[in-house]
Amino acid sequence: SSYDTPLALAAVVSSLALCLIISSKAKKG
Repeated sequence: SSYDTPLALAAVVSSLALCLIISSKAKKG
């Protein structure tokens, strides 16, 4: 369906955002 790609992109973007937030918090201590 046409919704498969947007959902997949949203999942990837959200996971990357979480990784960036966690890494930034880890660097700040």
